Amino acid sequence: MAQEPKVGAGKIRVNGQQLRVADEIRFMPSDEKREPLMGIDGNLAQQVTYQPVWIEAQLRYTRDVKWNDVFKAENATVTLELVDGSSWEMAEAFYAGDSEVEVKDGKVAARWVARKLSQVI
Repeated sequence: MAQEPKVGAGKIRVNGQQLRVADEIRFMPSDEKREPLMGIDGNLAQQVTYQPVWIEAQLRYTRDVKWNDVFKAENATVTLELVDGSSWEMAEAFYAGDSEVEVKDGKVAARWVARKLSQVI
């Protein structure tokens, strides 16, 4: 039986600077959140709420990275390349959240948000 290819962690680049991924990467490519609404008359409809897209990852702290540039990133291009060969790209992204480095494990929790995340084909 053939095994499914793993998606896996992959690589993240911010304005061309590659960052080492420590653990997992999560991302939300859709800017729409759809929820069902049931009307008083029994008709079913949907409500669409728009939200920012995001990429978040556990990164490995390395001293060769200019971390202040990563933490202060605005109007950045963030590229996500997964191990299965698929790629996603965010333009006009900014770093969101705390710029906290966990010294014991050398991990940095990072999150970038933007209005659009596009699959690169």
